[in-house]
Amino acid sequence: FGMEAKKETQPERVIKFSRLHESISEVELAQHCMEFGEVESFISSKAKERTINVTMKTPADAEKFAAVNDHIIKGIKLKWKRGSKKKKSEGVYPYSVVIDNIPNNIKREELEIHFSQFGEINKCSVSKHRQQGIIAFKTELACKKACDIQ
Repeated sequence: FGMEAKKETQPERVIKFSRLHESISEVELAQHCMEFGEVESFISSKAKERTINVTMKTPADAEKFAAVNDHIIKGIKLKWKRGSKKKKSEGVYPYSVVIDNIPNNIKREELEIHFSQFGEINKCSVSKHRQQGIIAFKTELACKKACDIQ
């Protein structure tokens, strides 16, 4: 999905998912969220609990999502809550890019080397079984440059 980097994440636009079932892919979750509006960023933690923060483009998009009581993918009810008004926590990277369909033999280091041509990277992770990589850039400009490649 298309992504536009923003300098600051407004908590009222964030939907926080916790304990996402292993049968639900991040792509399926993103597609579900896009039914309610445009998704601006998608940040996944490496924790065993599979927590994911989805930032919607506008507070109104997040409101549309929140207006639905039960969100279900593959017959599984999603655990979610709206973003809090607290300060951004450490480890939140607003300038992130999700790369799908990466080959199983790609290593995190290779992905990081390739994407460092666009700018400095905060964090790089690879999920081999999902064939996904997530690159968290330090700057909005680097994120935009990476999103502009074809």
